[in-house]
Amino acid sequence: MIAKKNLLALSKAQKWIWGFMTPTLLVTGLSLTFIWVFLYRLGREDLFLQVVTFKDLFSPLAFFSMASIAFYMLVFFIQFIVSVVILRREVSNFSDYSRIKNRYLLAFVACSFFSSMILLMISFYFPKYPDAFWVVPAEFMLTAMLDVLISFFLNRTIINTKTLFMEGWEKRLFKLKFHVMYPFLLGVASWCFVFPFGLLIKYIDFSPDTSKIFGFFSLVGFTIFIILLSLLPGLTFLSLPNSMRVSRQLFAVTFMTIVAISLSSVVASVIPVQIINLSMKLSGVTKYEIYYYSVSRDVYPPEMFSSESWHLKESKNNKQYLFKGFPLFSFGTVSLICPEDVADAITKSMKFILLNTSYDNKLRKELSMSTRTCNVIARGEFKSWKALD
Repeated sequence: MIAKKNLLALSKAQKWIWGFMTPTLLVTGLSLTFIWVFLYRLGREDLFLQVVTFKDLFSPLAFFSMASIAFYMLVFFIQFIVSVVILRREVSNFSDYSRIKNRYLLAFVACSFFSSMILLMISFYFPKYPDAFWVVPAEFMLTAMLDVLISFFLNRTIINTKTLFMEGWEKRLFKLKFHVMYPFLLGVASWCFVFPFGLLIKYIDFSPDTSKIFGFFSLVGFTIFIILLSLLPGLTFLSLPNSMRVSRQLFAVTFMTIVAISLSSVVASVIPVQIINLSMKLSGVTKYEIYYYSVSRDVYPPEMFSSESWHLKESKNNKQYLFKGFPLFSFGTVSLICPEDVADAITKSMKFILLNTSYDNKLRKELSMSTRTCNVIARGEFKSWKALD
């Protein structure tokens, strides 16, 4: 009897320990992965073992790694979130609602593509006209009205059949809801595609020998691909029956979200880089503000700052070196300080050519070469203040 109680107590303790350790290990593993990938892209893997200690594993980076993923997913799948709020999966006493819903989604995809094409036109032409502030709200309303028109022509037969035996306000309100309200809101939601599309479009590059026609159709194909993937979790959710268990629904939507972001990352290699960089910025590990630094001449020789981009000077008492730079990586007891021109190499390394891994490797090597001018300085061995010029 006593042995049974002891086994039961041991079993409960094991469940409690595993319940606590599992999420802790997952978050810790995620933050370690983020640190490793970030340093790998910089070509500074040598810093990994220097900065990672048991205490640092539970730093704010662990929390911000999760937060960066959540925030990026929120932006990337904002259409899915909005469409799920607007559309109902089932409507009682309306057997043809599933057909209407599918046609709503078809119009939704078409308007998402339309809004992204308008965004491309704005990017290429309207920067020359800074006073054209009306363009964005005009596109907003145009997309919404276009969705209303497309949905009207696709669904008018079904809705007319449904309202055949309705009269008065009941008929008017039904048509107003299904002909105007839902399509208008979905048209507004389709405009939200400009947010995930804007995250990626500014980093797309083309090889010098790419023709304009091929480049244009590549952009069109890329846009359609990202639209469909960004809607994949929403389409999955809307296709699930209400009777399904919530845990299964959550699993299905989460699985399709992972599939969508993974396939998008294959085509647009900048996506995982953006997520990791976001976590580094949110946690304060990376800052791109320019600072003045002061270090001791006795500890840090001038050969470490031989590049002209450091703007190296001596202090008036000849005991300190003064230079300009920014903290590319500050974690634990180590700070990786880089000269200003490294920021340009980092921005350039975000570029990508569709399905071209050799181009990604080339830019990563260039970034690695650039970061060789950076210096590792121990925290507490320098003073810094923000540069105002």
